[in-house]
Amino acid sequence: MNLRLKRSEAERGAALQSAVAFLIVAFGIFCSGCSEPVARSRKHQIASSSMAPRYFGPHYEAACQRCSRPTIVVAEAFDANLPARCFACGAVCEVNQQLKSGDTVNLTKVDLTEANQRGRLHRFDVVAFNVTPLDANLKGGHATQSTLKRVWAFPGEQIELRRGEGWINGRLLQKSLSELAEVCVPISCFPSDSISHWWLIDSTQNTARKAERIESRNSEDWNILQPSQQLQFRYERPSRDPVIAGLVPSSLVDDYPFNQSSTAELHRVHDFLVAIELMELPSTDWLVQLRLGRELYSVRFVSEQIDAPNRNVSASSAATLELRAARRVVVAICDERLLVATDIKEQVKSLGNLAPAEIDDVEQPLVTVSSNCSLTFKSIMVARDLWLGPRQNRSAVWKAAEDGDASGYFLLGDNLPHSIDSRDDAVDRIAAERIVGRIESEYDRDGEDWLSWLFSEKLKHY
Repeated sequence: MNLRLKRSEAERGAALQSAVAFLIVAFGIFCSGCSEPVARSRKHQIASSSMAPRYFGPHYEAACQRCSRPTIVVAEAFDANLPARCFACGAVCEVNQQLKSGDTVNLTKVDLTEANQRGRLHRFDVVAFNVTPLDANLKGGHATQSTLKRVWAFPGEQIELRRGEGWINGRLLQKSLSELAEVCVPISCFPSDSISHWWLIDSTQNTARKAERIESRNSEDWNILQPSQQLQFRYERPSRDPVIAGLVPSSLVDDYPFNQSSTAELHRVHDFLVAIELMELPSTDWLVQLRLGRELYSVRFVSEQIDAPNRNVSASSAATLELRAARRVVVAICDERLLVATDIKEQVKSLGNLAPAEIDDVEQPLVTVSSNCSLTFKSIMVARDLWLGPRQNRSAVWKAAEDGDASGYFLLGDNLPHSIDSRDDAVDRIAAERIVGRIESEYDRDGEDWLSWLFSEKLKHY
């Protein structure tokens, strides 16, 4: 009796398993006949340097004939009849005219259905959209089926490009430090650019402080700042005069190191950041000063060794911040604010709203670092913000649709002089159905990973 019962239970179990297997196979056959399988990720070969320096398209490799510094010249900016200048010393670069292929990136499919248009993309995401025949026929158009740009405005938002900045629905778009780090263009890195841009101020001189280029120092102590010295960054750029093979003092402008042969109009840039990494924590306080026009803004990093228990580590004046010392710090003037972040958890400060500077003294340093003790640097990077402007003789305002339609996404390339994007009438806003994917961020913009990414990955693009 028990044996017969066990046998019938086993037969029913086997029959049930067979039925389930049949249903699974049938459902798979049905689904394969109804639709094509959708890949969540695919490779994308970059065919344009409109997103440089974040992502490079076809380009040429070059090397300075004076200092041997290697560099890149993007294909869109190269002109064999114009000299390519070294941004480290201003000398002429020798360009290897064998064209190199662009980067390859992974694109992740995004769901931009009507219910999810605001939820699946974030501002400053890099996305790929399908190129129409009209887009491809533009000068410098892309030969591929899709191209990369960055999201600046969502459907339903009005965007205006004014004074180099983006204004969303009439308000200045203020980037976070991690967002500035994402879009910024590196312009100098110490010590690799120590033969230019970087100067020593020696306070031990009796009559006047003596400025020396870092190249005059001994190689053993290139990265050490003594207590009697200040390290200064002064922006200089290659002369556009073909007769002058050197650097000239300049306001900070929207020049791109990889657009050396470009003759695009230059614009003054107000916003920049300095990222400093020390070999070890100093024993006393140290100071970083940034200049905006004729105004000087200071950040004092307070050493833990001398930090009194009741010391107030906060804003100490209208133009000064105090923070606990850290080995890695980022200080920036960004969208009318002074922003500071360090690798100490939750140590991010913002100082006021800074008035845009209309006057600039090119003889004055943009960045000054000083301390009462010796500082040993691992690296210092200076990078500038993008300068956003419309096409010449075209409107600077892109309004949201007035007929109730959600319009589309407003997309821009980072290499603005050589980007065909939403500023062009033939491209304009990009509808959601044309966006085929996005590049996943390598860090959490809302977390602390961006700081490590800035020091480790951003420098690779310089």
